[in-house]
Amino acid sequence: MLLIIVFGLLGLGIVVFVHELGHFLIAKAVHIEVEAFAIGMGPKLAGVVHGGTEYRINALPIGGYCRMKGEHEFKQAIDQRLPSFPYSEGSLFSVSPFKRILTYLAGPAFNVLFAIVLFALVWSIGYEYQTFSNKIIIGSDYPSVYGVSEQISPAEAAGLSTGDQIISIDERPVAHFSDLQEILIGRSGDTIPIEFIHEGRTVRSEISPELNKKTGAGVIGIAAWIDPVIDTIPDDSLLLSSELARETGSSRSMIDRSPMRSICSPICRATAVTAAIPSLSNATAAALRSRYRWSIRARASRSSMQDSHHSRSEHRTTPR
Repeated sequence: MLLIIVFGLLGLGIVVFVHELGHFLIAKAVHIEVEAFAIGMGPKLAGVVHGGTEYRINALPIGGYCRMKGEHEFKQAIDQRLPSFPYSEGSLFSVSPFKRILTYLAGPAFNVLFAIVLFALVWSIGYEYQTFSNKIIIGSDYPSVYGVSEQISPAEAAGLSTGDQIISIDERPVAHFSDLQEILIGRSGDTIPIEFIHEGRTVRSEISPELNKKTGAGVIGIAAWIDPVIDTIPDDSLLLSSELARETGSSRSMIDRSPMRSICSPICRATAVTAAIPSLSNATAAALRSRYRWSIRARASRSSMQDSHHSRSEHRTTPR
């Protein structure tokens, strides 16, 4: 939480600095004198005077300001309801209204330009984020994980089954689970076309996402397919590890200590060793079940029922 606050204040400081820099540069360009340019609020920590302008760093990093000549006199005249205030060369009100408008608009204009530059920079460099594949499971198939719903989910009504791959929805391609989430986010209550692969066949249907009242997004009662992982093998299983290495082709050190990928259904029981590693012989699997306790990590979060935004180790990178 503290780190979030620190980064938030840092981001706010950058945004304010760019905003006030816009006012400052245009004011100088149209010959308006700038009395002070400050980063932060409150007491002054450090400062220097150059070219008639005091440049300051203040104690509280929650803003900043660009004080132009004539602003104080104008505010004072309004507060005291004076009919006029003194004219002085180089003040904000010694220039034409058009130049004053440019000076005031420069702040938000610089913020917009700064955002465009940042967006272009990030897009040109590229970035990575984690997502799931387009293979899905039906939440109601695993009630112990996702709970039991009395109603048929939109995915079931559309004919989807666990293990299917959604290839398009609303006529938009779906290559990853995040694509599906982006499409559904504002489509609750609508009936939209969906195309998926079921048992090797391409099926076209229609689906009506439901509204998730907590997030406001459309959901269809699915979660991402996530392969489980055999996390650890007990230290006293070294003899059996050599048999596993021989049958699976894995290195002994990897089997002894390292996590192992497996190919199985999204939810595995600790006793279902033959499902977790199909390449094991029946005898070896039986030995595992009778002699050792295996730790199976399914990596299927309970919260992913609502089209979870959790991540797995599959990366997408924007075009560079």
